[in-house]
Amino acid sequence: MDKTAKAKAFSAVGAVVGAGFASGQEIDGFFARFGINGLIGAGAAIIIIAALAGWALTHPGVAGMPFSWAGRWPGRLWRGMFGALALASGGAMLAGAGELAELMLPIPLAYPLGLTASLGLALLMARGRQAIPWVSKALVGLTVLMALAGWALPAKRAAVVWKNGLLDSLIHGASYGGMNMALAAPLLALSAGEMTPKGKKQCVFLTAGIMGTLLTAGVLLFYRHTALIGQTLPFVRMMGFYGRLGWQVSGVTLYLALLTTACAALRGLYALLPQRKWAPVAAPLLLLASSAFGFAGMVSRVYPALGAGCLGLLTAAAITAWREK
Repeated sequence: MDKTAKAKAFSAVGAVVGAGFASGQEIDGFFARFGINGLIGAGAAIIIIAALAGWALTHPGVAGMPFSWAGRWPGRLWRGMFGALALASGGAMLAGAGELAELMLPIPLAYPLGLTASLGLALLMARGRQAIPWVSKALVGLTVLMALAGWALPAKRAAVVWKNGLLDSLIHGASYGGMNMALAAPLLALSAGEMTPKGKKQCVFLTAGIMGTLLTAGVLLFYRHTALIGQTLPFVRMMGFYGRLGWQVSGVTLYLALLTTACAALRGLYALLPQRKWAPVAAPLLLLASSAFGFAGMVSRVYPALGAGCLGLLTAAAITAWREK
């Protein structure tokens, strides 16, 4: 397999596997609550992820924006919407890193130290670019390790009333794929020029394959441990049964998820901000300001709305490209 395609695929996965995924919160909310239909919803998410990854790689404009939109109001809306999504998600990840540091490090000023140190690491990763796929590989490996650790535990059952709506499951799956890949689109679009047509196809298949494996494993884990459904940070709670080691593994996994998503958001801002000398300085300052709104409120309220808006713009862009052929 093309090494560049492999590296870019892991970078895209790192952007998608945020703290919500690594903690199990997103898998619970989007898929596990629908019973067996959750697997069908996961399938819909993977189809959307593959389609949007392919779009970003074959339309290497500004985050995949059609060239015909440049300088017009659709182009300005595109930059504004995708920039706001990168700003919201990146700020939320930095705030989450601060909260995680405060929780796990018994030192004074753990929150501001964790937040600023994470911003510094994200800046280094965004500039060097070689570190992103390696950190993402470590994140995927730890996520798989957590899944295997969960399967090794005795099943923990609870009475669960499954939501049986197939249509709802499909809608949730499509929303999940669209919202998350909207964040990864700028990262992939920036990488399009580095890959051959064959490499782009390999990147799409590998991105969808890794995400499909992780999503399926996560949903099945909830089927084994139905007591986790509806819990706060369910996978972290699950790893707590392994004591201090389990707590540390889940903490490192969550931190890498926060870091890779913050890095993807930062690179997205680099691509979306006007090409001015102040842009490299403005991007981290904007993320720092956004982090003041906190993790929970940003992820639960702002992030989904912006993600849905970006998914709508991606759909409109695809229709525009089809009409212009």
